[in-house]
Amino acid sequence: MLNPECTQPGRESSKRRLNAGVILIGGNYLHDATRQLVLRHLVEGVVDEWTSVRQSTEMVEAKCPRCQQVISFDATVQIRRGVMSHADCRRPHDLSPEERAILFRFCWNHAVAKCVACTGIFRQDELGGDLLSHRIHLCPRCRADLTESVRGHLYSCAILPTEVRLKAGEMRDAARKLVTQRHHLSDRADDLIREAEAAASALRETMTQTAWHD
Repeated sequence: MLNPECTQPGRESSKRRLNAGVILIGGNYLHDATRQLVLRHLVEGVVDEWTSVRQSTEMVEAKCPRCQQVISFDATVQIRRGVMSHADCRRPHDLSPEERAILFRFCWNHAVAKCVACTGIFRQDELGGDLLSHRIHLCPRCRADLTESVRGHLYSCAILPTEVRLKAGEMRDAARKLVTQRHHLSDRADDLIREAEAAASALRETMTQTAWHD
């Protein structure tokens, strides 16, 4: 079986140039000092090209198939039929549908966000939104984005059933791991997709069994 790395265009051109240099040197057309200088430059050039090819293939930015924007490392993603995309292309860092469902079910009657800027503490129904900029979870006083504060509450709220909170954390960890590895064209990308899908499915099942049947 051929080595995939040896079939890359950068490697092929580098190998041909190195072979040509070796033939030239071996043909005694050059003096010893010149021969050593040519060989050194040939080897250094080949190493630089191979390094460049490897780095360019390892770092490929994953893009959302729906909006064609780069999926950042901290974006909220979803997996549908083995394809990763933003959970919400207009708000790529927003809560996932599962996170919103959990908050609505368990945290509606108490405060879920604290604004560092104005020190305000708010419940979900008190948070503001901006339809024009597609932003939600805004501080009603200073309009600061409180999404991360709300998310932080979700993973620390004592009212949530432990199993629900743990499964939610596992789902988010699996999704973040997938985004990180996909940026590096990991050979385990398919396995990570299956892990993320399984984590999301496990959370939804736990929500059905625990949250809705209490």
